[in-house]
Amino acid sequence: MLQFPNAERMVPPEWVPRDVTGWSALNWDFQAAFAAAETLVDDVVGDRGVFDDVIASLKEDPDGPQIDVEQDLVAALGTRVSLITDHADPADPDAERLVVAIETVDEAKVAATIAKVMNADKDMERKEIAGHTVWELIDRTAAIPELQVETPGLKLGGDRDDDGRRRRQRIREKEEKLLPHSSVTVAKGHLFIASHRDVLERVLLTPGGVDALASADDYALAVREIDRLLPTHTALKSFGREDDTILPAYELLRRGSMPKSQSVFGQLLNGLLGDGKPGSVREQRLDGSTLPEFEVIRHYFGTAAVGMESVAEGWFVTGLSLPRVAQEPEVARSPDTTAIER
Repeated sequence: MLQFPNAERMVPPEWVPRDVTGWSALNWDFQAAFAAAETLVDDVVGDRGVFDDVIASLKEDPDGPQIDVEQDLVAALGTRVSLITDHADPADPDAERLVVAIETVDEAKVAATIAKVMNADKDMERKEIAGHTVWELIDRTAAIPELQVETPGLKLGGDRDDDGRRRRQRIREKEEKLLPHSSVTVAKGHLFIASHRDVLERVLLTPGGVDALASADDYALAVREIDRLLPTHTALKSFGREDDTILPAYELLRRGSMPKSQSVFGQLLNGLLGDGKPGSVREQRLDGSTLPEFEVIRHYFGTAAVGMESVAEGWFVTGLSLPRVAQEPEVARSPDTTAIER
């Protein structure tokens, strides 16, 4: 599944907003990954055969979207996937934002396929944003019991109905827990999946130029150093503003609210440190009440960048951290090479 082809040029598209927390791009062979995904999906869901059943039901169920996932979707995708991270103010448990953008080679085909899937799903609400059709997940917390009976596009027939409902419910619970406010659209040559509609709107409305991340000085400086260390080809490139990255988790830690975090990282912590009981909220193990206000320590954080090149033996990864340009311009322009490579 982990086939990451190198590319000569990896830069943020013009629709990546200038002030986001971070941006990453990865070249990934989606066709190869899809062909090898069956056992992984079955293991994540916890039920053998669920991958094949879901794919078949999406194609054959008369009440579903009737799409061939491999031909109608996967074959129409490119090899570039981008990730945008950000956060809203104030830094509450639902503050973190992310957008996944998957390149398309046939945007019209992907748009038609996504429309079929979304129109068959009663939990997705259609909206128009900046001339683009966006589907937003309706809050279905109170409707979860109904999903055991009916999930458009994932219905299995005959004697397997009970197994189908159980499997669909597992998928729904995992999906809703990870991205409970998700929005989906196809635009600008990409399939966008966002954690929240507000961050997707920012992406769709970013005009490029000086409003784009590629024009930011701190991005240019950090990526220039990555390009010096990996001067030819890269399969992955990443940039992040360290203070904005850590701020949401830091504030939740100070308030004793980290177990309530709805971010992907917060959910991972809860899964590792919690009691495993559905709906229970774990106790925070670290006392953050004595930590200083974030503004006291913000100046210790700068910008970070990572690059990866696929090689015959696997992958070569290198990264660096630099002071913020506005704080220490001379150091930032002439970083210590030993520190960077370390």
